[in-house]
Amino acid sequence: MLKYLKNFLKKKFSYHLWMNLSFLYQYFKFNFLNRYSCRGNIDQTLIDIIKPKKDGFFLEVGAYNGFSESVSLRFEKELGWKGLLIEPNSIHFKFLKKNRSKNICINSICLSKDFLNKKLFLKNLNQMSYIVDDKDNSYFSHYPKERINNLAKETLSGNFEKLSCKVETLHNIFKENKIKKIDLAIIDVEGSEIELLKGIDFNEVDIEYFCIETYNFKELNVFMTKKNYTLIKRVHKEDYVYKKNSR
Repeated sequence: MLKYLKNFLKKKFSYHLWMNLSFLYQYFKFNFLNRYSCRGNIDQTLIDIIKPKKDGFFLEVGAYNGFSESVSLRFEKELGWKGLLIEPNSIHFKFLKKNRSKNICINSICLSKDFLNKKLFLKNLNQMSYIVDDKDNSYFSHYPKERINNLAKETLSGNFEKLSCKVETLHNIFKENKIKKIDLAIIDVEGSEIELLKGIDFNEVDIEYFCIETYNFKELNVFMTKKNYTLIKRVHKEDYVYKKNSR
């Protein structure tokens, strides 16, 4: 019943008005009811796995609005962590800055250096937004575009608008912000995770744990193994945790 009511209201309001109402609801839900909304309780599972220290540092790429489905939020509020939050969707980035103002917040797509001079767009499907070119073609063939598009239409997620985006590498972002140590990196970028990881200089930054969403586990696992990481656990449908091996 709640699902049908939600979709009914989405049809009645403009997309941007609905986003503002959604922001107010999520703000109230967390700040007054203290309710987290991380999918599959990934945040709590990570805490159980990592047994994290106080005052750690996280990276979350695909941070959305900072509240809805956030993995890092519990680390910040309950353990005193801070970090770097990256969200390429400009519509949701404005809410991210308000919701998580104590952190470094950046509005950019993160890929390898091969993409720095390419003109890329984000297909706006809210949390399911993915990277396309100027002809609306997905850049990453293994991403289940048709399934995601159908799901977005069914749930009325996003307005399917193409948003122009800045492209940067994580290496450049880390260098600019003088980041050398990350306790937990959370990557949720709808199919572009391998190219994002190629944009990290693993000799320049020490990242202890990764939690990565992927639709191409075999390629991801080969890449992470080469970078001296071991798979610890699959924590949700397409989310995998890796730990850096001791040298």
